[in-house]
Amino acid sequence: MTEQEYNWTVHLFAKYKTRGILITLFSLFFVFFLGAYVNAFLAALAVALIFVPNMNFFLPIRYTLSREGITVATPLNVKVIPWSEVKRFRIVNGGLVLNPPQGRSLFRRSKTTILYDIPDAEGIRALAEEMVA
Repeated sequence: MTEQEYNWTVHLFAKYKTRGILITLFSLFFVFFLGAYVNAFLAALAVALIFVPNMNFFLPIRYTLSREGITVATPLNVKVIPWSEVKRFRIVNGGLVLNPPQGRSLFRRSKTTILYDIPDAEGIRALAEEMVA
């Protein structure tokens, strides 16, 4: 029985700076182009459609895994997933992929949650196997 709690923070923008800067510059160019040549409403809509869904890339993400569940916290949102909602999991490329059983909904294609850069893959695998089984 594992009693260890895992805590770590990932900042994807800091990890992938070149990619983040290129995406940001292209997005800002697109928004300014819309604002200058089309209209301000479409520019505001572009900001909402580009940056808001991708805030996890720009903000640090703090993960906590324990026997009580999984917590994914950003400066804007805290999501708590109890282990009872996790149907299965996979460890892929140093990340943990969780698949809750609710499946697809009308507005969100998938309920899959990805935890990036897990610190101790074997320890987390043992905890997840114990809690999901």
